[in-house]
Amino acid sequence: MKVYIKNLEFKIYHKFILPVRKEPMDYISGVFALIGGYFTLSEIEIAVLKTQVLLEVFRGHKLIVPLLAIILVLLLRGKKLEHLEYLGEKDTIISLKIADILDIC
Repeated sequence: MKVYIKNLEFKIYHKFILPVRKEPMDYISGVFALIGGYFTLSEIEIAVLKTQVLLEVFRGHKLIVPLLAIILVLLLRGKKLEHLEYLGEKDTIISLKIADILDIC
């Protein structure tokens, strides 16, 4: 079980934490873009439908909406741990994998 937990920690660190540490402004701008998009949709709803459902959801859940935006940005911008590249023609494929060398089977 410890091997699995260590491997899971390795994957979480290299997929989510390390990219955030290398490019924090990309992730921060992504969070602000999602929150801005949410408020744009709420303004469209107010202008077109004359209701305030999205704005009331934000007012009632002030921590949940930004937390969902952070989770969405982490999931959408998470780096892939395996990359496939074609070498020359379409016959040869090279697979580059970020992993613990002792656990690769």
